Amino acid sequence: MKRDAKALAEGGETPLVRGSLAELVSRRLEALSHGAQGVMRAAAVLGRDFRLDVLAAMLDADEPTLLASLREAEERQVAESVDSGSFRFVHDKLREAAYAAMSAEEAKVMHGRAANALEARPLGDTGTSAADLARHFERGGNLVKALEYFERAGDESIAKSAEKEIAAFFREALQIAERVGGVAAERRARWERELGSALHDSGELVECRHHLERSLHLLGLPMPSPTKPARLGAALAMNFCQQTAHRLSNRWLHRDAEQSQTILDAVRALDRIQQACFYTGDALPMMYACLRMLNLAESARPSPELTIAYTNAHAVAGVLPSPRLAEIYRRRALENMALAPDAVAETYFLTLSGVYLTGLGSWDLALTTLSRGLELAERLDFARRIREIFGALGVVHFCRGDFAAARRQADAQQAVAVQKDPQAFCWALLSRAQVLLLEGRAEAGLGEVLGTTQFLARLGRPERIWADSVQAAAHVQLGELRLADEASRRALGEIEIAPTVSHYTIDAYRACAEVRVRLAHEPSTSSPEMLRLADKACRALAKLAGVFPIAAPRSLLVEGVRSFKMGRRKRALHSIEKSLAAAAGLGMRYDSARAHLALARILTPGEERALHERAADSLLRELGADPVSAAPL
Repeated sequence: MKRDAKALAEGGETPLVRGSLAELVSRRLEALSHGAQGVMRAAAVLGRDFRLDVLAAMLDADEPTLLASLREAEERQVAESVDSGSFRFVHDKLREAAYAAMSAEEAKVMHGRAANALEARPLGDTGTSAADLARHFERGGNLVKALEYFERAGDESIAKSAEKEIAAFFREALQIAERVGGVAAERRARWERELGSALHDSGELVECRHHLERSLHLLGLPMPSPTKPARLGAALAMNFCQQTAHRLSNRWLHRDAEQSQTILDAVRALDRIQQACFYTGDALPMMYACLRMLNLAESARPSPELTIAYTNAHAVAGVLPSPRLAEIYRRRALENMALAPDAVAETYFLTLSGVYLTGLGSWDLALTTLSRGLELAERLDFARRIREIFGALGVVHFCRGDFAAARRQADAQQAVAVQKDPQAFCWALLSRAQVLLLEGRAEAGLGEVLGTTQFLARLGRPERIWADSVQAAAHVQLGELRLADEASRRALGEIEIAPTVSHYTIDAYRACAEVRVRLAHEPSTSSPEMLRLADKACRALAKLAGVFPIAAPRSLLVEGVRSFKMGRRKRALHSIEKSLAAAAGLGMRYDSARAHLALARILTPGEERALHERAADSLLRELGADPVSAAPL
């Protein structure tokens, strides 16, 4: 018997001393008396570990009687005492077999009794969670109670920022609500919003929008269909006019305070849709969601949601670009924060303000702002915001040429993103790939890019643009021009779908343009089609520079290189000198080094050329960058 017990505890799949594992489990249970078997079936409903007092309440039996059955189970090595009043199955296979021995009706009754017994005790007193109670009530047939506890479990998970649990619990609540019927639309709308928000924070951007839009539909404020651009455009124009009226007269503000709860529920859903559209690069729906949530939030009472709405408007105005409007909404966000302080809304404001400052090249202020946001997010244990700020800090370090810090930031981001957030995980890998390419380690960089492929299909356009552009640049370094052509064609195809609003794709646009220019003028690949593709990539980069000033040095450099390859030396010098001046003005050291290298290549041998060579060499040494990879010509 002891040898059997050891074999059972090991839970192996190899033959045991007296037969298979299944046979051993069956013999153990069948050796129990009829009464003890019933007790163990009831205990199996509670899990591998169970309490005597809970079991007694389930079976409406006195504890001494149950103890006799449990002692018998101990003797037959089915159960064991853990401590006073607590027991466990010797092996989970025994629990599974005892549970499987019940009929469907008996299991339903026992789960119902377990739910009632556990609910009568304070949660946590028996090691039982709201989710455990929800499942007992569901399997016991009390779906109304199951809804109550799945909702409570979801709310508890929100407090812990446990995105996968949040999504699972609210998804189950919504499925049960379909079966029960009669659940208020407002309640289901909240569940859809929380499910969509959890999916957003896990990087599941396509599915998250589906649930967020369902939430708005339930609230009677549906999103215009993105498949009907005319309707979406009309709705956008109407909300623009409404926002203009709000700015011209304060009488439109806070006029619907009595309906604030419903309004703010819709605002929360629109905020997440706006963020998802930002990350997927869907400019028109993003603009609509931004204006709609702003108009709604201003009609309700002052709230943290209004701070977020003003913050979004600040960010969107920044990518129009309209600096004056961006500043108006930034000030309004600060004013509203004073009226309705909220730490979560403040982290959002600091994050988007830092991103905006990054696009302008205000590095020190961007770092200070983002660092304040990170400190606050860490104090709140706000996991998604932490991951977003890590990514934003990485962009600052990379663009200003601090590649060691950018690498450290990518490592930190990956450490908190693994298995939790595919979007942030991809950001980390692609950030590291960019640095590796600058170090001349194309093979290693390509490996990082390939690590993102399993996630890209369910992420947004910016991530696909980024991955394909970095991959194309890696293939060029490795001399694999056919593969570089394929990857950069994919990137350019995504770029042409719609204007980007993502500042973290700036170097991706640069890489795509440089690869297309290289292929257009390489003797083995040059053709009229290649020239057209190079023109498209360069124009896309120039448009991006119109939104984000920090893209200007790269756009001007690529245009200068292109002019030089087309034999327009004077025009090339002019563009590259402007690139150098822009890079120097913005403190972008790597871009300055590349401009120096290009000028050194174009200028005839002499003192001026030597000055550019020495300046480039000094900067590249300081940055730890590879001179061969840095050379634009």
